[in-house]
Amino acid sequence: LGPTASAVDELAEALRLRPERLGLMLQDLSEETGRRVLLFVDQLEEVVTLTADDVERDAFLRALATAADDVQTKVRVVVTVRDDFLSRLAETPASRALLQQVLVLRSLAGGALAETITRPLEGLGWSFDDPRLVEQMLAEVKGEQATLPLLQFTLQLLWERRDKTRRRLTRHAYDQLGGVAGALAVHADEVLA
Repeated sequence: LGPTASAVDELAEALRLRPERLGLMLQDLSEETGRRVLLFVDQLEEVVTLTADDVERDAFLRALATAADDVQTKVRVVVTVRDDFLSRLAETPASRALLQQVLVLRSLAGGALAETITRPLEGLGWSFDDPRLVEQMLAEVKGEQATLPLLQFTLQLLWERRDKTRRRLTRHAYDQLGGVAGALAVHADEVLA
């Protein structure tokens, strides 16, 4: 059992009022357990895309920035962010502090990118009914800025239309979507409807 909803709300309010408390709490955790603490935040760009409140966004970024600002502690903060959001995230002092030590990972290419598509499916006992479909999807996103999000979005739609009996993602469903570009158009149409 995890913390109660009221405990989570209390913690959120405390961090909203004093974001620097996050670092102290993580340091306490490290000392109590005698271990290192890693706080991992995936898709940090969502603090821009999903948070309209500038004050709340700034508090969250300050909490992260101050959580591991002392290299002497055993607390580290790692965030992932899409490169096309870096400039938007660097607009405030808190986020610039958070982004002081940036390690840019280059985009996956070729075989590695194909594996990100096929291996999770194989691990679940699923596959594509047409092995050339992966190559086609990769060709459609080649040169795009947001390769992984485009593929993820398309694959999510394919998964929703999967052949559950044969445990396959099908070319038929992909063709009905109109490929990667068509998947975005289908989604836009569904949202508008």
